[in-house]
Amino acid sequence: MMFLVPTPVPQSDVEPAGTSSTALAAAFLLAYEGATRSAYGRDIRAWLTWCDSHDVDPLAAQRAHIDAYARTLAEVDGRSPATVGRHLSALAGFYKYAVGEDVIGVVRLAGTYD
Repeated sequence: MMFLVPTPVPQSDVEPAGTSSTALAAAFLLAYEGATRSAYGRDIRAWLTWCDSHDVDPLAAQRAHIDAYARTLAEVDGRSPATVGRHLSALAGFYKYAVGEDVIGVVRLAGTYD
């Protein structure tokens, strides 16, 4: 008989600890393993750190915040377009997971998504 036991998520992958966004990140990362989990963990940790330094609640962030973050990665940090894309992909997955878990909602403006 075989038992499946999830691999623990290293705490360093989801710092800073103690926030609801951190707990959500830890749950999101359970779907991944190895290098992908590590990379996505670093990407989410970098986002949470950016949010903290800009006084933004990650679970209330708006598109303008993510756009500003992407510009910071590209123009201030000098990250390549591929690296910026990977960061944004990790965040897209994180927020899709948050919507799926009913942690955040999706706001649809009338006539915007016809």
